[in-house]
This record gives sequence, C-alpha cells and structure tokens, in this order.
Amino acid sequence: MSDKPPQALPHHPPLTTPHAASSSGSATHNPQAKIDQAEHGALEAITGVWNAFHGAGEALRGNILKGVDTIAGDRDKTGESIAQSGWEEIQQGEQKLYKR
Repeated sequence: MSDKPPQALPHHPPLTTPHAASSSGSATHNPQAKIDQAEHGALEAITGVWNAFHGAGEALRGNILKGVDTIAGDRDKTGESIAQSGWEEIQQGEQKLYKR
C-alpha cells in the first residue's frame, strides 16, 4: 500500500440547461402553462369565429338596409355604416382566428 493520500476527483460544474437557470417557469417545462396556453388559443379561436360570424350578420343587415334606403330614396347612410362596421368585425375575427 502506498502512503500517498487518494487524489480528489476533478470538479465538474453541475449540468444545467438554459431553462433550468431561469425562474420564469417557461411553458416547455410547466404542464399547467401548456394547458393555459392551449386554453387561451382555443378561446381566441372561438372569439375569432364568433366575431367573424357576427360581423357577417351585421354586414348582411347593413347591406339590406342600404338597399331599402336606396329604393325608398332615403339618403341616410345608416345601412352603409352598419355594413362597414360588420366588415371590420369580420376582419377582427379573422385576425384572432389566424394569428397563430
């Protein structure tokens, strides 16, 4: 047996990933965050579909009113503004639906 003391093993830093060092709780390592993100995406899609559907109804109603106003000789622009706001609501719904 030798009288030499045993040599210490070389020191290695602990293995970490970039995500482990942060305390932000990224969605990739947090199952609840993934569920929350999926729920948010589903709600955004449902809201987008509803906005597009409601906007289509408003655009239809506005165009019908615009046609009635034209036939009646009324120069009121109410039907036209309703139709325009309906088209804008359709666009908002599409943005929510396809923003992924």
